[in-house]
Amino acid sequence: MNKKLVKEKIEIDNMDKFSKLQILMFPVKKFINEKKKAGMYDDYDEYKNSLKWFQDRKELILNENKDNVTAYCIKDNKKVVGIIFSVTGYSVKKLTDRHDIKVDNDSNTCQLICFHIDKNYRGIGKDFLNNYVFKDLKNRDIETVFIKSSHFKAFSLYEKLGKVVGIYFGLSEHKLYKRQGNIYEVKL
Repeated sequence: MNKKLVKEKIEIDNMDKFSKLQILMFPVKKFINEKKKAGMYDDYDEYKNSLKWFQDRKELILNENKDNVTAYCIKDNKKVVGIIFSVTGYSVKKLTDRHDIKVDNDSNTCQLICFHIDKNYRGIGKDFLNNYVFKDLKNRDIETVFIKSSHFKAFSLYEKLGKVVGIYFGLSEHKLYKRQGNIYEVKL
């Protein structure tokens, strides 16, 4: 990884940190804007949907302690250029139950969501996952990681890291397109 880039881990465990999600998700917002500008908008707004996902789980995260969320980001001169979140707890169990995925130990599993690298920094994602995110998850006794993704361009990376254990279909924002996604299992 480039020496000028700084990696940072942030536990989203209070309202102050929760309110900074929009700042942390800058690469996602930038991606959506670029997609629209290039005429490639596919009626799916990852930024809006990810913020809604967090908002829907706000009580679980901040008050009920049923979900634990950690942000892993890459910064270049204090600007977030890469982001991914790990989630442990209720939402992971809900994912595995909904898709009939067998899990040996719920407390040793997590889900990674909202992985985006600014296009000017592409090529650093695998290293960031393997040498920073996965390393930290191992230190937290996580053994199994699930990645739910409908970004077909990312499928090859996830297939190198693990295997497909589920397939799902979702409709776009205005129900214009059907979108296939995969659920990957990565053993650490």
